[in-house]
Amino acid sequence: NLLMKDNTEQIDSIIKKIISENKKAVEQYNDGNNKAFTFLMGQVMRSAGKGTNPNTVTELLKRNLSTFFSN
Repeated sequence: NLLMKDNTEQIDSIIKKIISENKKAVEQYNDGNNKAFTFLMGQVMRSAGKGTNPNTVTELLKRNLSTFFSN
C-alpha cells in the first residue's frame, strides 16, 4: 500500500527554498539547460522525502520557475 504525498503547500514551500538557494542552477535552467531542471528536481525530491509524487513536484517546480522569471 504505497501512498504518494501530494501536500502542495509543503512542496511549494520546499521549492521556493530550493530556488532561493540555487540561483546558478535556476539561471542555467532559464538559459535552456535541462540538466539544471533535473538538478533542481532532485533537490526538491530529496528535501520532500520518500513518497512525494514526482508529477506534482514537476508541475509545481515549473510553475514556480516561470513565476520567478516573469517578475
